[in-house]
This record gives sequence, structure tokens and C-alpha cells, in this order.
Amino acid sequence: MLKKVVMNKRVKNEKKPFGFSLAAKISLGFGVIVVLMMLVVVNNWLSSSNVSSGLTLIVEESSPVVGTSKAIDLSVIRLEPALLELISAYDLQALDVANDKLQTNLEEFNQDLQQAQALKVNDELRSKLEVYFTEILSAKPDLDMLITNVVEVQTQIATTQDDMNKVIADLNTLSTEIHPLMEDLSLEASDDFGISIIMETAATLHRALWYIEQIKNLDDDGEESELLLANLKFALTTYTNLAPMVITLEKNDDYLQKAIKLGEITDSVIALVNGENGLAYQKLEQINQQKLQLQYLAEFREIMTVIRSATASLVNVSNITNTELSTELSKQLASQSRLGVISGFVILFIVVGISIYFTRYFTSSIQKLLNEMNLLADGHLKSQSQQKVGSDEFGQLLKSLAKVTESLRDIVGEIDEATASMEMSVSYVESQSDQTSNNADKQKQELDMIVTALEEMAATANEVANHAEDTHRGMIDVGDLSNEGRSK
Repeated sequence: MLKKVVMNKRVKNEKKPFGFSLAAKISLGFGVIVVLMMLVVVNNWLSSSNVSSGLTLIVEESSPVVGTSKAIDLSVIRLEPALLELISAYDLQALDVANDKLQTNLEEFNQDLQQAQALKVNDELRSKLEVYFTEILSAKPDLDMLITNVVEVQTQIATTQDDMNKVIADLNTLSTEIHPLMEDLSLEASDDFGISIIMETAATLHRALWYIEQIKNLDDDGEESELLLANLKFALTTYTNLAPMVITLEKNDDYLQKAIKLGEITDSVIALVNGENGLAYQKLEQINQQKLQLQYLAEFREIMTVIRSATASLVNVSNITNTELSTELSKQLASQSRLGVISGFVILFIVVGISIYFTRYFTSSIQKLLNEMNLLADGHLKSQSQQKVGSDEFGQLLKSLAKVTESLRDIVGEIDEATASMEMSVSYVESQSDQTSNNADKQKQELDMIVTALEEMAATANEVANHAEDTHRGMIDVGDLSNEGRSK
């Protein structure tokens, strides 16, 4: 009852401790870990966003620029072979095929250029590319006009070649007529002089026809064609001078008819070669057209140099941009990796630190509690916990144990006081007992005397009792006899 009073008194006087509880400390530790992990996640998200933005720039802006720039450059590269194929086409049908191919390549170039201009890129990249787009766009009208002129001139060259082929075909037909006539005339000649004149005329004609065949098959810059034309004209002039001599060599009608026919054929040959639309005129016209075409080709190559330089610059700028973005991404990824590793180690150290802290804290707190309980079990009721304790559950347990110890100490103290008081009472009782014992001895002697007297009185009483018992038994017998008599 006293213990309950003391404990109730202490509980009433106990104030609720201020501070973190054990659950709050554990929650705080895990909260720190969660916050750090969230910070790492947020950092990774931000880094991923930067990497994603960089990849978006590469995939959606820089790489398409590289692709379209290379496509433009490839289209430009294909233009020159197509143009050379067109220039080498002397047949109208082959010219149409080459022109279709050239126009297709030109259309591809225009489409690639339009696609490059339509690309959505950031302002910084566009400002770098705009200079080269401007160069290409500035050269494009000249390129279109030049290709148009080349096609027109090559059409004229092919048409001239077609006309020349017709003239040459006519000349070949006439040559088949001239050879038999020359042979007949040489047979009908009456002297060696006439034969020599006819043979020289025939040789001159053969040279002229050979020059015509060479001109037909010749394809150069015009210098050799001009030389062949000059030789052809000289041969025809020589032939023209010799032809009247052939006619006047003989006087018979058959010879004259053949000579006249030879003269007519000769006039036709001269007309086909030296006429207004003759072979010489057409060949010279073709030579001039070829020279003009060579000028156009030189201009075309100059324009191609400008365009290819611009497209190469486009590709170079795009590649540099890609390289810069890739380098930046690599740096960001490396930084993110380092930060991830550092964050991982920091979180690991913090987790290990928190674990060590709680382990030591739990171990030390439990050890303190065990020490207090062992001391209490050994009977040590003095206050053992002299150091400051926390206000968490372990601290409250230690404080409660200290209260129990204090309560037990108070109770034991009270018991000690009660025991001391009882010992004093026992001493007093012992002194009184000694006096009582002396009095008892005296009384014993008196009692012995009384006992002797009483024994004598008891013996007398026993004899009286025996007589009384015999009398009682006699009475009982009389009663039984009386009852038997009544029953009868």
C-alpha cells in the first residue's frame, strides 16, 4: 500500500519529457535517405532532360541538315555527268533521253534544296546555315539558265549533225556514181596525158571524200575539223579545176556525155560541200556551237564549284554541330555518371552511418537498461544512472527504472525503520519476560504444591467416580428389567 502511494505520487509529479521519440529518430533517418534519393532522382531527371534535348537537336535538327546537305551535294555531283552525257549526245533521240535524265537530276536538286530550307532548326544553327543557303540560292538561277542554254545549243548541234548526216549520205550516193564514171573515162582516154589528168582528178575526188568521212566521224574542239575543212575545200577546188580539163580531153559523144554527167555530179558535190547549207557551213556552225558549249561547260563547273563549296560547308557546319552536341552529351553523361556514383556513395555512407548510429544507440541503451536491471537484481538500490539520458523510449525506460529503484529504496528504508522499532519492542518484551520468568518460578513452586493437593483430590474423585459409575450401571440394569416387565 505504501509502494502504491509513493509511485502514484511520483507519477503525478512526472512531466512528459521533451524531445524526439525513438520512432521519430528512425523516421527522421529514413526521411533523410528518402530526401537524398529524391534529390538523386530529380538530378537524374534533369540530366536526362538535358540529354534528351541534346538528342532531339541531333535527331530532329542537326542530323536532318547533314542528310539534306549530303543529298544536295549528291544531286549536284550527279548533275555534271548528266550534263556531259547530254553534251555528248549528237542524236536527237539520245539527246531527249539525256535531257530527261538531266531534268530529273535538276528536279531532285531543287527538291533537296527546298527540303533543306524547310527544316526546322534553332536560330543559332539557322544563322550558320543561312549564309550557305544564300550562296546556293544565288547560284541557282544562273545554273537553271545555263542548263537551258546548254540544252538549246546541244539541240542545235544535234539538228546540225542530223543535217550533216543527210548531206554526207547524199555525198556518199554521188560518190558511188562518180567512181564508175571515172573508170569509164580513164578507159576511153586516148593518150597518157588524158589518163594522168583523169587519174589525178579521181585521186583528188577520193581525198575529198576521205576528208568528208573524217569530218563525219570527228568529235573534237574544232581545230582539227577546221583543218579538215580547209583540206576538203582545197581538194574540191583542185577537183573543180581538173574537171573541165577532163571534159575537153576527148571529142566522141559517149565520152562527152559521161564527162558532162561527171560535171553535173561535181556541181552537186560542190553544192553539198560549199553551198549555203553545205557540209562546210554546217560543220563550221557545229564547231562554233561546240565552242559555245565548252564555254557553258566551264561556266557550269564554276557554278558547281560554288554550289559544292556551299553544300560542303553545310555538311561541315552540321557535322561540327553534331560533334559539339555529341561532345556536350558525352560530358553530361559522364557528369551524370560521376554524380550518380558520388550520390550512391554518399547515400551508402549516410545509410551506413545511420545504421551504425542506431546500432550503437540501441546497443548502448539496452546495455544501460540491462546494467540497471542487474544492479537492481543484485540488491543495489542506490541511483546508478548518473549520466544524462535521452527523452525517447529508452530514456523513459531508464527513468522509469530509476523511479522503481528509488521507490524500492524508500520502501526498504521504511522497512528498516519498522524493523528497528520492532527490535526495540522485542528488547522491552525480553526484559519483561525475564521478570515474568522469575515470578513464574515462584508460582511454579506454589503450583507444584497445589498440583500435589489436586492429585490427591483427583484420586479421591476417581474413587467417587467409580462408585458413581457402578451406581449408574445398576440403574441401567434396573431400567432394563423394568422395561422387560412392562413388555410382558
